[in-house]
Amino acid sequence: MIVKLHRDEDVNEFSKLVGDILPNDAVVVQSAELYPLLSVASVGITTASTAGLEALLFGTPLVILNSGNRPDFYPFSTSGPAVAAANAEELKLAIVQQLDCSPELSQRIDSFCRDETFEADGLAYERVFRLAQETLSST
Repeated sequence: MIVKLHRDEDVNEFSKLVGDILPNDAVVVQSAELYPLLSVASVGITTASTAGLEALLFGTPLVILNSGNRPDFYPFSTSGPAVAAANAEELKLAIVQQLDCSPELSQRIDSFCRDETFEADGLAYERVFRLAQETLSST
C-alpha cells in the first residue's frame, strides 16, 4: 500500500490518526507523482482535495478522510461515489467497502464524474484529459 499525502499534510499527524491500521509494508510519501499512483490504485484516500476528483476520473474508488467532521468541501461522499471516515476504525471499514468495487459503485463514480466535474473541479478534468491525449498520441 502506498499512501500519498498532500504536500501540506503533516506525516506525524497522519500516522497518529491512522494508528496501526496500515499494513506493515505500507509506504507513506508526499512527493511522488499522483497519476502513476492513481493508475494502479485499488482505493484512493484523501481529504478535501481535487486529488479525490482525479482518483474518481481514473475510476478509482474513493475514501474521504474527515477527522474533523467538517462539511464535505467537495460533494464526494454526500453524492455517492465516496465513503467518508472520521477515525481509524471508520477508515478501515471504508477501505474494505470500497475495495469491493461493485458495478453500482462504478456507476456512481461515472455519474459523479459526468454530472459534478465542472462544479467541484480545480481543473483536474483538464489535466486528466491532457494525460489521456498524450498517452493516446504516443501509442
